Amino acid sequence: TSRVRVNLSYSPRLFAYASSSSQTRIDQYFNGGVTTVIVPELLFLDLRGAITQQSRTGALGGTSVNTYNPRDQVQTITVSATPYAEHRFDGWGTGRVGYSILRSLQDARSSTTNFLNTGFNAGLQGLNNNGPGITGNLTTQRERGTFITGENLGRFNLITTAEAVQYYGAGAYHGAYRNLVSQDVGYAVTRTVTVVVGAGYQDLAFSGTPGFRLSEPIWNFGVKWTPQADTSISVGYARRDGASGLYLDATASPTARTRVFARYSEGLSTDAEDQQNLLQSTTVGSTGLITDSVTGAPVASTSSLFGTQNGLFRLRRFSVSGSLLLNRDAINVSVVNEDRSNISATSFGPSTNGSGFLPILPAGSSSNGIFGTVSWSHELTPVLTSTASVSYGTTSYSNIGNGRNRTSDTSITGLAALSYIFTPTLTGNLRYSYTERTSNQALSLFGTQGNYTENQITAGLRKSF
Repeated sequence: TSRVRVNLSYSPRLFAYASSSSQTRIDQYFNGGVTTVIVPELLFLDLRGAITQQSRTGALGGTSVNTYNPRDQVQTITVSATPYAEHRFDGWGTGRVGYSILRSLQDARSSTTNFLNTGFNAGLQGLNNNGPGITGNLTTQRERGTFITGENLGRFNLITTAEAVQYYGAGAYHGAYRNLVSQDVGYAVTRTVTVVVGAGYQDLAFSGTPGFRLSEPIWNFGVKWTPQADTSISVGYARRDGASGLYLDATASPTARTRVFARYSEGLSTDAEDQQNLLQSTTVGSTGLITDSVTGAPVASTSSLFGTQNGLFRLRRFSVSGSLLLNRDAINVSVVNEDRSNISATSFGPSTNGSGFLPILPAGSSSNGIFGTVSWSHELTPVLTSTASVSYGTTSYSNIGNGRNRTSDTSITGLAALSYIFTPTLTGNLRYSYTERTSNQALSLFGTQGNYTENQITAGLRKSF
């Protein structure tokens, strides 16, 4: 309606195993948001939610979630509510103040791990009773205010930010918080080049083994180049979360048929917090594709490489993707690289062989993962399209303790598919995929060796309304 905007994508999937009925399951996938105008040009309400399936151990290196053994599967539900007020002060700028409450619930799929979720339902009854935290249940409250100056200041653009975040959960989240104030100043040197400098102060604390506490000034400087409407490149150097490093955020269209996205960032995070930030910064399109709310770049799950870890880590993430659109062809390439250094210990939950908990990744351990995909779609006829893709993923863990210096796993997946349009709203598809995985992953729920080969044929229908 004129006051309500809705984006919803819901895709339940049934996996029925003829000879292993104990593994039959229904996976829930959901992403959506509702923005409501309560008072025009003043008061708004933003509601969001997402449901995803993840690997507990990350042992598949980013391959299809369809191959997850139920013992290794975790379902994550993330919801948020954000009432906010926004007002434009003519040409002087726009002010915005808001409050957000976010809730993440993670539920292990195996009966052997159900004891981890004894506090799952109880966690809904109070902010300080959030379950044992092994799978990362988390409630977050955020108060945030910003003021962005308008055209009256000419070449200058000022952004003032004040934010307070409180976390309620177990492990690293117990008593954790983030407080930040910052002032960024941009100066348009030319119509296409803007120089940005900023300064502020940050105070944060996390629990865990060991805990982490930081209280210090923050700063940043960089440049933004916008040669045309669909090209924007921001690069700079910043001090935040106790470390200094580069940042990059780029969207470019070298030609009318190509689009390239690149991003590099560093910071402190946890898996549940990462999922909450992903929910707040993305939207879902008509095809169910999750994209960045600002740039429109496709966004993948942040936890596909390393599973559901529950400790605090320093994350360095680089992603680049590109697309080429021809008259009857579409070629897409994407690469994601993540490097994590554990600040506090991380556990993966219990083993299934009766030996108790799986080994804990201690503080000082590190994880590295890379996952890339190349895909090609070709329009055979106006109603028949073929798709082929190859994906490669590898993850490794170093300094993991207990006499183990390094473990790793590698996977490669090939896909061939046909899609046929029966009617404007009904599409059929037939897919064949091949997955080959080799591993010496000592943290695997399936033993110290997790090698396997999978062939999968899938037939499906898609109906739009």
